[in-house]
Amino acid sequence: MIVFLTSRNLCKDDFLSRIEKLCISKPDILILREKDMDFDSYLFLARSVRDICKKYEVNFYINSKIDVAKKLNIKNIQLGFDDFFRYKKSLEEFENIIVSVHSLDEVKALQNENIKYIIAGHIFETACKKGLEPRGLEFLKELCENSEIPILGIGGIDKNNYKKILENGAKGFCIMSETMQTKNPQTLSQDYKN
Repeated sequence: MIVFLTSRNLCKDDFLSRIEKLCISKPDILILREKDMDFDSYLFLARSVRDICKKYEVNFYINSKIDVAKKLNIKNIQLGFDDFFRYKKSLEEFENIIVSVHSLDEVKALQNENIKYIIAGHIFETACKKGLEPRGLEFLKELCENSEIPILGIGGIDKNNYKKILENGAKGFCIMSETMQTKNPQTLSQDYKN
């Protein structure tokens, strides 16, 4: 399972044409992250990204912005742990929910919830979390061993280390920086499957 996350601030070329190329490569999921955008800007962008994902049959998830997802009738949402419990009552119409965690206690608290995947991180050192100690593979392994819900690793994952994520029990992994910076976005998924 390969999940692409966006971060348009890392993107040096046209964002939507990069999204299209990334979708050509067929990730399992694309999450529109863009946490710094206001409602209207995110709504406008989400509409375009949703249409591209639909064209290439890529599962599209909204990050955090429940109101945008509802307005666009998108049934896939990704939330942080605290937000999941804060907004739990308003999530009934979502078919697929992904929740991000940072501890074993959080994983345990989610076990009886209707969640598709748990994202756990950050596993390796990453520029996105400068100065923060990575949690490492032992952390990932412990979470995987204590979860009925499939775990996806995130943080500093690249072609040199992604197999270690899978070897430690994760069902897949998330990539952000590379999705926005690779020179070959149209083959990114295949590069990880080979």
